[in-house]
Amino acid sequence: MSELFLVNANFDVTGNYPSWLCHKATHKKSEASDLADYLRNEGYEVRIQSILINDKGYVEKEGA
Repeated sequence: MSELFLVNANFDVTGNYPSWLCHKATHKKSEASDLADYLRNEGYEVRIQSILINDKGYVEKEGA
């Protein structure tokens, strides 16, 4: 199983129509954090999501 970090950003700068998109997926937490900091400095709202991928390439469900 491996961990994947998704950098999700809201690219709607008007605040009227939230437009959350996955900007990047990486296995490196530091890379995700650096990109999130950059996007925040550019004025975007950003979230980092951590998911686990099983050996078959599927998202591992909680409690499974």
